[in-house]
Amino acid sequence: MDDVTKYRFDAVEKLIEHTEKRFDDVKWYFGGAATLFTVGFSILTLILSWNYKSERDGLRDFEKDIKTELGRIDAPPDLQVLGVDRMPLAGQEVASTVDKDKDGWAVLHVNLFLKNRGATPTGQMYMKLYGNDPIHLDNRSTDESNYKYEAYVQPKDLQPNELPGGMSFEYYLNFYLQKEVPRAGKYRSLMKFYYGKGKVAEAPFILVVTP
Repeated sequence: MDDVTKYRFDAVEKLIEHTEKRFDDVKWYFGGAATLFTVGFSILTLILSWNYKSERDGLRDFEKDIKTELGRIDAPPDLQVLGVDRMPLAGQEVASTVDKDKDGWAVLHVNLFLKNRGATPTGQMYMKLYGNDPIHLDNRSTDESNYKYEAYVQPKDLQPNELPGGMSFEYYLNFYLQKEVPRAGKYRSLMKFYYGKGKVAEAPFILVVTP
């Protein structure tokens, strides 16, 4: 083999070696890049997961704090009007009697239960009873078009006139009528109690009169 030919073979061999080296470099680059990408993605996922967990835990702690604060706030008054059977008065038939006082005025007697289901006092309570003939109460109805008359009871005439949270009490209520005693019968009526900050507990019921 002459020198020229040998030189050419050596040159080809070097070119092949150089090409193989460049291919190995490319393989390492892509392999390394893929590895770096995998590692980077794993690190990014880990960071995002950590951030998500931290944010989630922070939100849960915030939610717990809110619930704790809300638990410290006492429930507002919640007045319930009950019959003597301790069931809601609305829709019930309520037995009552009517007699005359020493001056000859007819007096309607009704008793019921009140219960404050809230955790705070009701504040002073006011009440109204509504009716139609022959349950002729003191005044004309001012806010209920389905009833002709109403009777208004001030806090000083309700004893007690305020219920603490969780307390129940039986009330014996007296209402003055016209001098005539109404005949026995069943009469549609409505009772309202005003308490707290603009709250109203009301119960439509049937008044069963026994003279």
